Amino acid sequence: MSHSGNQQIAVYSPATFQFQQYLDSYCSSCGCQSQVIHCYSCSRNYDHEEYRCAHDESISVPQHIVGCNIYNCLYVSAHDSSRGRICKVAFGQNNMLSFWPVDGSLHGLSVTSSLNLLAAFSNPSVLQEYSTGGRLLRKINLKRAGITVPLHSVQLTKDQFAVIHRVQRGQSCKRHQFSTVRADGQLVKSYRGEQMDMNTPQGIAVDQRGKIFVADQNNNRILVIDSKTLSAFPLPLSADCKLDGPYSIHFDPASSRLYIGEWNAGRIICCKL
Repeated sequence: MSHSGNQQIAVYSPATFQFQQYLDSYCSSCGCQSQVIHCYSCSRNYDHEEYRCAHDESISVPQHIVGCNIYNCLYVSAHDSSRGRICKVAFGQNNMLSFWPVDGSLHGLSVTSSLNLLAAFSNPSVLQEYSTGGRLLRKINLKRAGITVPLHSVQLTKDQFAVIHRVQRGQSCKRHQFSTVRADGQLVKSYRGEQMDMNTPQGIAVDQRGKIFVADQNNNRILVIDSKTLSAFPLPLSADCKLDGPYSIHFDPASSRLYIGEWNAGRIICCKL
């Protein structure tokens, strides 16, 4: 897990849920060891197939984190004083840290079925798919679907994506919405929440059957959405489990566990589905 405002990544045991350590990594450019998602000696700027080493005194602050079991790595979206960047920690290679800079306001990350990295950007409003090495493979313009501020997205099928986003109406009215879009950016359908309005949704995850989980932060609930019908209901939780600002969410298909990270309480809650 990563903490807002903290450059470290904390490692916990999935069996005991006890803290184990902060993740060590080695800069792939200079070899310096660190426990933060930033190299103070140098940074690497991604340019086609070559990396260049350049001095960088800005500080990267982690925002979202996602792992890939096949490539055995972590991806972290981060921001510094001037721009966004995607950091990658490759395990089995001395936890090698590399990163590539990106343009636009970077938000949530997810891994696609083809093991590429999917990133949601606002300003411009796009989804961008990267190879594990950082090469931009495609860009999906969401303005065609009327989506202005995407916050997080996951792939549903080869040609469809689920997106949580803000909707701006007038100067003061802001609503939140869930939509599905095609790879060409065309809108498929939207859940507008007439009966169950979302209030600052942040994280999104999907299971093997296409069931979608949304961390509805200011409503203190996890919303479960059917990807085909877009019908929705709150995830039933035990009476003693009161959410306090659910922000990030991850589904582990191997254990059928749903992990929920909270913004307000600073906890991770594990639910067996």
